[in-house]
Amino acid sequence: MQPIIFAIQVGIARWLEEAGVRPGAVTGHSIGEIAASVIAGILDLPDAVRLVHHYSDQQRRVASPNSGMAVVELSAADLSEHLRGLEGSVSVAARNGPRTTVLAGDRSELEAIVANLQAADVLCAMVRVDLPAHSPAIDPILADLERAIGELTPRPGRIPMISSVTGQALDWRQATAGYFAQNLRQPVLLADSTAELLTGHDVLVEVSAHPVLAPALRQSVEESGTAATVLTTMRRGQDDRAGLIEVLEALGLLDLKVDFPGRQARSAEIG
Repeated sequence: MQPIIFAIQVGIARWLEEAGVRPGAVTGHSIGEIAASVIAGILDLPDAVRLVHHYSDQQRRVASPNSGMAVVELSAADLSEHLRGLEGSVSVAARNGPRTTVLAGDRSELEAIVANLQAADVLCAMVRVDLPAHSPAIDPILADLERAIGELTPRPGRIPMISSVTGQALDWRQATAGYFAQNLRQPVLLADSTAELLTGHDVLVEVSAHPVLAPALRQSVEESGTAATVLTTMRRGQDDRAGLIEVLEALGLLDLKVDFPGRQARSAEIG
């Protein structure tokens, strides 16, 4: 699944840029950081394809029907009381937005948390995965993952990239096998990287086959006090072209009488 996600994200981004949408900056969510590094020009495509192969392949070793992930419409701080006593079995895997948090760990513990929160009318659900990514469960494969990836050859990017591992601008020299191993191990700080993007951009484009992050992005826009627009590219069950055309229309780049003009939009892309 992950190589397919990567290919779709890079393909969408290149199609949009050909139509005139050149992002002012990019960030990525988990596997999306690999796509973001290609879009930014930090990694070339052969390096990134090799990286995404090993990134995906190594995860099979820690996948288990007893493990999983859950998404909760609460901040990580508000969730802390529900995680008390569960250290080592459940942890925060991602801060997607100010009020959207992903948990990872033991499936039975996660299901109990979800049931209790749903009983309290908190919006939450299990994620359909059997992998506790971005948690201590990744520790056993970290060294092997870094070794399998081998040496990458990053270069100065053409577009700034904000790391969702640190929430800060990524120095291209940091884009090593070790960095991407930590990308899989550390919590995804999408809320932080989005907040950084919103200091200089007024359009966020979620580049994906289905807009799973758009609600969290809108939370970040609300938190920032800006009037930034959140756009999405594709939606499950719709014609694949519909969302892409809507992005161009929203940015004023679609003219049915002529080819797509090559103008820039002050946008940031979320891989």
